[in-house]
Amino acid sequence: MVKNLKEKTYQFLRWSEKYTKTDMVYLAENIFWLNLNNILTALFSFALAIFFARFVSKETYGIYQFIISLSSIIGAFTLTGMNLSVTQAVARNFEKVFPESVRVQIKFGMIPFIISLLISLYYLINKNLVLSYSLIIVAFLLPLSNALNTWVAFLNGKKDFKGVLKWNIIFNLIYYLGMIGVIIFLPESLFLVIANFLLNTIANLIIYKKILKKYKPNENYEEEAISFGKKISFSNILSMISLNIDNIIIFHFLGSAPLAIYTFASNIPERIMGLLRPISTIALPKFSEKKPDDIKENIYEKTLKFLGLASIFGLIYILFTPLIFKIFFPLYKESVGYSQLYTIAMIISSTANLPFIALYAKRSKYLYITNIIYPITNISMLFLGGYLLGITGVILAKVLISTILLLGGLYLNKF
Repeated sequence: MVKNLKEKTYQFLRWSEKYTKTDMVYLAENIFWLNLNNILTALFSFALAIFFARFVSKETYGIYQFIISLSSIIGAFTLTGMNLSVTQAVARNFEKVFPESVRVQIKFGMIPFIISLLISLYYLINKNLVLSYSLIIVAFLLPLSNALNTWVAFLNGKKDFKGVLKWNIIFNLIYYLGMIGVIIFLPESLFLVIANFLLNTIANLIIYKKILKKYKPNENYEEEAISFGKKISFSNILSMISLNIDNIIIFHFLGSAPLAIYTFASNIPERIMGLLRPISTIALPKFSEKKPDDIKENIYEKTLKFLGLASIFGLIYILFTPLIFKIFFPLYKESVGYSQLYTIAMIISSTANLPFIALYAKRSKYLYITNIIYPITNISMLFLGGYLLGITGVILAKVLISTILLLGGLYLNKF
């Protein structure tokens, strides 16, 4: 009976391909593991948010989030594009790119190391010891952690999404259980920052070594992959800054407590839309195997269907937002309206990922142009929105810029 059910399911998926224009068997086989991975991560994250809401004051949490956002901006100066390049290379059986990319990333880690120490010195001069000491932690651990997490890109390139789930569970257990312990016993921003980066680094180091030992990457190497990863990384700098500038703007214009409110408003929509991220993750190695003209042929249809699916997820959350905050985050009721509005931005921005994944797969020259124009526009609009309308202005700016990004990505796929 089970075998018969599998056969019928297989036949149905193959039949549906003439309407979806997608390899549905490949999608169904792999999206299960990636979605299960995202669901478990979302549950861990949700539990962590509950502990933050119950044990950490808004002011302390706001400071912590400011440091995390600042570290993400500093992290823009690491080789952030290397993961995409590694996934592409491994998908084409150039597995030696994986360990080599980690070596190169650690080498380039000297840049964020110096930047972090300079910012730390600035805060020390201004007698803000918490931020100063936090940036020292960032200087030493951020470059190492960002390099070691390339194991995810390696497994994605091998299409071993079940492996991603397995190792990510180990990562989550180390990170989230450690963070919960610190939240309960040492709920101060500096200790939270230390725990965050130390746990990230330890977990990634353990998994990186285990994966090298278990999978034994072959000796096939492609220099172009490292070169492409560097180019994407350099063109990504402004984009990475723009992705995290919203928290910096709110912190400086409104303070730490409003930043805590904004963070709770944005966290759940980001996690829910993250459940759709496996589609983009699966698409990259699949697109990488195709010719550019084949990708261009049906990217518009795929994007429209993705938008419909994202809208369903988003609308369900919008309906239940008041109830979720009433039960789990009663001290953050101010976040409800902001969270509903933020969900609209996330629906559009998550959809925009798909056409840009297609551009990455084609190694399109337009990526370099987009990675300059988009972040400058995004930073300007977020700054203006935050200055004029506070949190509401920042979220409205995100809605507008996500729409521009989606339409622009679709347009660039015409070439």
